[in-house]
Amino acid sequence: MVENLHSILFFTSIPIYVLGFVGNVLVIRIVHKTPPMHTTTNYLLVNLAVADVITVLLWPLFSSYSCFKGYFSNGVGNFICKFTAFTEMSVMASSFTLTVLAVERYHALLKPLRIKLRLTEDNIKQAIALIWLSSFLVCLPEFFLREWKEPLSTCVGPWTIHMNTESGVYFFINSLFSAYFPLAVMTYCYASVIRGLYLTNVICSESVANAESNTEKKKLVVTFILAAAGFFVCFAPSVVFFTVLVLKPAEEANLKSNFDLSVLFAFLFLFSLCFNPMLYAFRSSNFQAGFKRIIFCLRPTPQNNNVELE
Repeated sequence: MVENLHSILFFTSIPIYVLGFVGNVLVIRIVHKTPPMHTTTNYLLVNLAVADVITVLLWPLFSSYSCFKGYFSNGVGNFICKFTAFTEMSVMASSFTLTVLAVERYHALLKPLRIKLRLTEDNIKQAIALIWLSSFLVCLPEFFLREWKEPLSTCVGPWTIHMNTESGVYFFINSLFSAYFPLAVMTYCYASVIRGLYLTNVICSESVANAESNTEKKKLVVTFILAAAGFFVCFAPSVVFFTVLVLKPAEEANLKSNFDLSVLFAFLFLFSLCFNPMLYAFRSSNFQAGFKRIIFCLRPTPQNNNVELE
C-alpha cells in the first residue's frame, strides 16, 4: 500500500514539474524580453525563478530515489545521495532571494532616503552572486555528509531520517539559514510594511493624485507577501518534521512511517515551485501581458513596469 502511495506521488508530481518548469522559464523570458521590466526587483524575481527551475530539474532524482530506492546499486544510490544534496542549494537560494526581496522592499518603502542600503543596477549582480555563493557554501558540507548505506538501501545524513550527531548539528545550521532566520527577517520586514501601509499611513498616504499608484503598490506588496508565504507554507512542514526528528530520534519500528512522511512533505514542497508564476499571472498586469504575448505570439506593446514598487 505504501509503495503504491510512493508511485502515486511520483507520477502525480510529473505535471507539477512541467508546470513549474514552463511557468518559471516564462517568467525569465518575459523579464528578459521586456526592457521596462529590467529593474532590481524583477531581477530578484528572475533569480527566484532560476532557483525554482534548477530545483525542478533536480527534484526528479529525489522522487525516483523515494520510489525506486530498493532497486539501486551502491554506485547509483551513492550518486543520487550526493547529487540530491545540490537540490538544497537551489532551495537555499530561493529562501535567500525572498529574504533579500523583503529587505529591499522594506528599505524602498520605509527608508527611501537611505540610498546606501538600496539595491541598484550597479550592485544587483553582486547581490545575486552573493546569494548563490552563500547558498553553495552553506550546503557544501551536505555533499560530504550524505552517503548511501547498502544495508539500509537508503541515504543517510542531513535531511534524511537517518541522522547521526554530526548530521543533526549540520541540519540545525542549514535550517537556521534556509528557514528560521529568513522567516524571522521576512516577518519583521513585511509586518513593518503592512503597518506603514494600513495603520500609520507613512507609506502611500492617500490623495486623489496618487490614489491609483498607491493601490498598485499595496497590491504588489501583497503579491510579494504571498510569494514568501507560499514558499514557507510548503517548506515549513519538512523543516519542522526533521527538526523534531533530530531532537527526538525515531525508534526502529517508526523508520518506515517517518520515511513516508518525509516523502509526503517533499511532495508538498513541489507546489511552491509552480506557485509564483501563477501568482504573477493573476496579480501583475505586465506578467499577464507577457504570458499572453509569448503563448499567443503577440507583438509587444508599450507598458509600464507594474512589478516595481518604487
